[in-house]
Amino acid sequence: MRTATWNKVGFDIREATNVDEAMKIAGLDYEVVKAPVYLSSKARVPGVMATKIKGTNEVFGIVGENYNVVQNRDAFAFVDSIVSEGLEFCKAGQNKYFVYLIASLPKTKVLGDDVQPYIIFQNSHNGTSTVRAAICPLRIVCENQFNFAFREADNKVSLRHSARVMDKLQDAQDVLRMNAGYMNEFAKKAEDMALIKLSDIKVNNIIEEYFKIPENATERKINSIEESRSLFLSAYNAEDNQNFKGTAWGMVNAFSDYVTHVTPKRKTDKADDSRFMYVTFNPHLFTKFVNMVEG
Repeated sequence: MRTATWNKVGFDIREATNVDEAMKIAGLDYEVVKAPVYLSSKARVPGVMATKIKGTNEVFGIVGENYNVVQNRDAFAFVDSIVSEGLEFCKAGQNKYFVYLIASLPKTKVLGDDVQPYIIFQNSHNGTSTVRAAICPLRIVCENQFNFAFREADNKVSLRHSARVMDKLQDAQDVLRMNAGYMNEFAKKAEDMALIKLSDIKVNNIIEEYFKIPENATERKINSIEESRSLFLSAYNAEDNQNFKGTAWGMVNAFSDYVTHVTPKRKTDKADDSRFMYVTFNPHLFTKFVNMVEG
């Protein structure tokens, strides 16, 4: 069964009706504090602090003394005001980069298909980023994720570290505006690409170019690349892609299917998390392929 990349990461929070409940279910309702950093000689390191979970030695990172800790419940509190707009909680968890909460917004139609926008809300405790939200559309019939980068409508927005009610309402409105603008551009992109016809020769040339066999490749490497080509071609010829086969949009759907569902060559305990990160937060992945298809 094909599923989104976040299916095997984090915790299922569909029972949650608000952010507080979601944080408790996912074990993210801890308190983050700053603590001084010491050398092995017991001398304190000036100008820096460690962020960690209160009452534990679980350190997130080293930050400046003026770093402002934003607790998870506070970072995501504004999300509650989007529930009335049809937002539903899905997953929540954390990795070495950030804490995340994944929620869906109502479905829309793109070229006759149901496409559901998912919003990934992020908070960081290591000083690498602010509170952010990113949109990731999912084509329901095949659970394919998309991650296009549009100049006219970005798929991510930075949000405020504020406790003021009006600021939180503004954050919620910013997310809804981002979603509306991005999904409009997404639909237009799909319609434009569905009009670009591709011959079988062109399709094969794109696949061979994207999965290029380097000179002096070992037999093992050649076999691996040929397997990737075969998997991509299977996605292109899949039943759920027949309406778009022979078009640029059909190729992009096949690419989305491939990167969303391909089984990692090396299965490790971090493989699912790595794929979630790679597909969800790497718009250049799609940009490179789209440029090849449209070129």
